[in-house]
Amino acid sequence: MRLKALVVDDDPNMRILKKILQNIPGIEVVGEAVNGAEAINLATLEPDVIFPK
Repeated sequence: MRLKALVVDDDPNMRILKKILQNIPGIEVVGEAVNGAEAINLATLEPDVIFPK
C-alpha cells in the first residue's frame, strides 16, 4: 500500500518535509500547498494524510 501525502506550509524552508517524505519507501507526495485555500483545491488528489504547519 502506498500512502499519499499532501504537504502544507507557507514557509519554503519548512517545506523541506516534502523532500524527506519522498525518500521514505511507501510514501508518495501528491502535492504541496502554501496555504489552506490551495490545500483545499489539492484535495482532489485524495491524499491519505496532510502535513500542515
